[in-house]
Amino acid sequence: MNADAVVAGGPQPPPPVTDDAGTGSAALSDSGGPADQPRLARQSVCELWILRAVAGMLVCCVLAFGAVVAVRTPVFSPVDEKAHFEYVQYVAEHHAVPVLGKHYPSLSVLELDPSFSTKRYGTDPRRMGIVGLAYEDFQPPLYYALAVPAYELSGNLHTKVIVLRLFDLALLIASMALLARLSRRVLKDRWLAGFAASMLALALPGVVVRAVTVSNLALVIPLTVACVTELWIAWENRASPRLVVAGVLLGLALLTDLFAVILVPLYLLVAVVVLWDRWSRREIAFAGAGILSALVLVLPWLAFNLVEYHALTATALAKSEQMATVNPHHLHYSLSLVATEAGSWLVSPTIPQEWTLYGHPFLFWLSSGLAAFVIPVALVLGLALGRRILSEGYWILALPWILNVVFCCAITYLGQWQTMLSRYTDMTLPLLGILLAAGAAVVFRDRWPFLVAVSSLAVGLVALWVGLEPQIHLLHAA
Repeated sequence: MNADAVVAGGPQPPPPVTDDAGTGSAALSDSGGPADQPRLARQSVCELWILRAVAGMLVCCVLAFGAVVAVRTPVFSPVDEKAHFEYVQYVAEHHAVPVLGKHYPSLSVLELDPSFSTKRYGTDPRRMGIVGLAYEDFQPPLYYALAVPAYELSGNLHTKVIVLRLFDLALLIASMALLARLSRRVLKDRWLAGFAASMLALALPGVVVRAVTVSNLALVIPLTVACVTELWIAWENRASPRLVVAGVLLGLALLTDLFAVILVPLYLLVAVVVLWDRWSRREIAFAGAGILSALVLVLPWLAFNLVEYHALTATALAKSEQMATVNPHHLHYSLSLVATEAGSWLVSPTIPQEWTLYGHPFLFWLSSGLAAFVIPVALVLGLALGRRILSEGYWILALPWILNVVFCCAITYLGQWQTMLSRYTDMTLPLLGILLAAGAAVVFRDRWPFLVAVSSLAVGLVALWVGLEPQIHLLHAA
């Protein structure tokens, strides 16, 4: 296949025959002459159905196993779910944003956790260590406010947790739809290839479990994808009005998760490119309106923090509360240690933090194969795009994940606060799938290596989920 005929992002001559998979007689012209057209048409239809089957299988995988995780995972998941639930509960009951360090979880909430015992911890939350702390109260409030209606649907605390998880699953479904939209914008008629590859990242057990169990990750993923989509449209069409929409989405993302600050440099770079090509008062006004929109959305929360904590965020107080648990031995995170931990991210986004695969060699093999594919192969194929990364805008897909990693490394080294876990990059990980599909179109003249690889990995991912399913009901799956 001619690489110039399949790489999206720039103007292309329309192929004589095309379909949703983006293959046609022009793209395959070097495979044969007019006599080969029936065979090429059959091959194109076959490729289209393979991509449809892979994408559909991965969507069903997220829906089915996401629902199983929501219903069967013990209340609470060990990774911060209780603290996120307490935040939602406080907002629902007090109609206000909680102040970190000034409220504690109720005993009824603590007793939902099967690992909790008053014989071990007592009844005073202030003497329970991190178990008795509402340590996520420093987070921005948007997700928790939006989750209140779902929280109010039941009067039973255990059922409230399940309902909130299903609410998070609905947000994950929105993420899938938004990824399809982004892939259409970037890869045009080859969007199914990008969507299938991005779903390989979104359907990983590590991503699904973190997004479905109660946390603000469920909302920041769709907001990140939506913001990047608007920035792509603004860059591709030099459409400055889209910067206003991107600014609103940026503000909402910042009101959801502090890690969304990585989108600020991306917004500014796209705005500079748009203004560079179309410098006028109108374009400047739209770019400024986008920035102003984000500030207007975030300023009330920042003002609240200034009043309560005398700082723009309460991260310093949160760090002091969590340090005894996060870093009990006062380990110093040197540059070499940070670099080593960051390198491990390239092969560790597959399994949730609280799960292990000891005693399951086949599942471990599947997990390792998937982990080796998601990030390293995406980065290698992204580099294969060469100048197209800049000229055709693919940097807009790669930069969020890169900034995500750099931001986590900076927090760990400069703030000596452990954030070297792959779950902190889940919000940007699916973007690499679309980058992977774009790079594969350049590297492989024939589409079949990509189709075989994606199909095999999708089957492997479903097999991994099937193997893990019997463990989902365990507090610490092993």
